[in-house]
Amino acid sequence: TNVLHPPKTLKRILPIMMKRIIISLGSTNAERREVASKTLGDLVQKLGDMVVTEIIPVLEEGLKSNSSEHRQGVCLGLTEVIISSGKPQIIKYFDKFVPCTKSALCDESEEVREIAAKTFDVLYKNVGDKAIE
Repeated sequence: TNVLHPPKTLKRILPIMMKRIIISLGSTNAERREVASKTLGDLVQKLGDMVVTEIIPVLEEGLKSNSSEHRQGVCLGLTEVIISSGKPQIIKYFDKFVPCTKSALCDESEEVREIAAKTFDVLYKNVGDKAIE
């Protein structure tokens, strides 16, 4: 069957889909993490602002999780969002990306901090010194 209003339908299911992607990113199964990462990247590349606008609050909330694996998934997701975004999108959402990255860099879990360092590296490669100002 065809969906009558794809953008409207996608907007309704996107928060649930994002939470599932984040959970999969935090999985101990490497294949599941890779598929989730590529899925998120594809969504960001194909749907742009619509996905980024929806995913940022999910990522921000995910960094507050008690689960270290979940926070790792959030960092992987944030990295993939930055990688898959164009420079104009990165600049547009920079004020959201930086606090998430800083929070993850100060996480109590060493694994989260290691992934957050990669997130920072990707952000720095895209915006240069602005990432550390």
